[in-house]
Amino acid sequence: MAKYLVLKLRAMGDTVILSSVIECIKKNDKNAMVDVFVESDWKAVFINNLSVKNIFLFKRFNSKIMNFLYTKIYLVCKFLFYFRTKNYDYVINCNASNTSSLLSFLTGAKKRANHFHSARRKNKYSTVIIPDKGKHKSSIERDLDTLVGFGFSIENCAKTKIYIDEKEKLWAISFLKSKLTNIEKPILMLGIGAGRRTKIWPPEYFAKIAEYWIEKKNGAVVAITSYVDKEIIAELLKTLPVKYHPDFMHTSECSLRERFCILSRANIFLGNDSGLKHAAIAMGVKTYTLFGPESPIEWHPYCKEQHPIFFIENLLCRTATGRSCSIEKCEVENNKCLTHLYPEDVFKSLTI
Repeated sequence: MAKYLVLKLRAMGDTVILSSVIECIKKNDKNAMVDVFVESDWKAVFINNLSVKNIFLFKRFNSKIMNFLYTKIYLVCKFLFYFRTKNYDYVINCNASNTSSLLSFLTGAKKRANHFHSARRKNKYSTVIIPDKGKHKSSIERDLDTLVGFGFSIENCAKTKIYIDEKEKLWAISFLKSKLTNIEKPILMLGIGAGRRTKIWPPEYFAKIAEYWIEKKNGAVVAITSYVDKEIIAELLKTLPVKYHPDFMHTSECSLRERFCILSRANIFLGNDSGLKHAAIAMGVKTYTLFGPESPIEWHPYCKEQHPIFFIENLLCRTATGRSCSIEKCEVENNKCLTHLYPEDVFKSLTI
């Protein structure tokens, strides 16, 4: 029985995408024993995934000194003296950094794939050749490339998965019943947040979509939010007429795993290009994604017929300095990549 350690120290969407690597390993090696090492905030992605034996967590601190001590001393010692005793046969490190590649080396595994995406950087501590280094391709394809050097087949493996059990589904139904007037209505779920403000569709546009859905579809609307979305949900509620509030709710008080359970009950999902979009697809929910500054080629590795996108092509401001725009605040163009996606046009495209 081969032992695998799979690492990825990135955001939620990247972590959901990592589940495709787990699925691919099990497809190639049915007896594989797989452990994952991911950011502590995203543990919920792998709960109930029977292909994962252990979920090890990477922590981040607000203090630079604490981060240094944690990564350079604590983790180095843990990987050298604990993870080494696990006797891993393979270490697969998707979207590698100097820290994660060193940790992979310290496990003592003889077969290691450390994928630095940049063409200019060597795949430090890798023992295999990873194809298409630096090539602009989808995020799932890039992760699966880490398996190619081991001789694994990645054909038909570009599928992500989050597992929700029956008990969790019943909890989600009960929770929705306690918040909405009627959950038999078609439920539209919204992902109103994102990693930075320039990736967020205007809250008043989301409010208009909610109004249309409740009024014209006789439906209910759930905004899948966390505590970090407080300002955005406040802006949305300020714009949404009070008469629609009984058929609208948000999930700011819920844990990430609870939000996944609720999201799994959606008829459809509409949201920004964010981790929630990836989570919805991994649970089999039909999605519509609003793309602004970043490239769908990289961050929408899904069938567009099943998971349509809204995207304004050929904006020079988006590609002036690279493949996408990474600015934190769009003062010159006023975020036209998203503000010119109008709610009336978006709503017309939504079908269950």
